[in-house]
Amino acid sequence: GRISPAKDLESLIKAINILVNKENKQGLSAHIIGGPGLVTQQAYYDSLKQMIQTMKLQRQVSFLGEISNIETVGHYQDADLFISTSKTGSVDKVVLEAMSCGTLVLTSNEAFKDIVGSEFMVEKNNPAQLAEKIKWVQSLPKEQVENIQTRLREEVLKNHDLNNLAKKIAEQFK
Repeated sequence: GRISPAKDLESLIKAINILVNKENKQGLSAHIIGGPGLVTQQAYYDSLKQMIQTMKLQRQVSFLGEISNIETVGHYQDADLFISTSKTGSVDKVVLEAMSCGTLVLTSNEAFKDIVGSEFMVEKNNPAQLAEKIKWVQSLPKEQVENIQTRLREEVLKNHDLNNLAKKIAEQFK
C-alpha cells in the first residue's frame, strides 16, 4: 500500500497508543507496509513517525517500507488482524488480499460493510472504538476466528477473484 492521508494511519496509531499506554497491552505490535505514494506525502509520513516517537510506541509500531506483492502474502498470513482505516470509500484490494489469506480484518471503509459485516466495521476517525474492536477480536475464541477466516476467504474466492471480476465486466458489455 501507500502511506497517504487518505489511509488515516493516525487513527491506527492512536488506537495502539490507547491499548499500550492506557490498557497496558505491551505485547501488541503493528506493522505498516508501504511508503509515501507521492513526494508530497513525505511530510505526512514524517508526521506519523514523529507521532509514534512522541507516544513512545517505537517498539509497538514499525514501518516495514515497500515490499513486493509476493512478500505481502507472508505478512498477511502471519498477522492476527489486518486493519484498514482508509477513507477511500472504494473496495481496496489490500483488504481483499488480507481476507484471501484468511486474515481477520477491521475496516472503516463503508464499501466493505456488506462484505465483512458490521461487527468488523469501525467508525472513521474513532481511535477509541478501533481500540475496543481490536480488544474484541483478541478475545474471540479460536474456533470462531477460524470460522470467520474461512468465511472471509470464501467471500473473496466467490465474489472478488480475478476470473469472476473479468466475467462480471464482460457481462456489462453484452
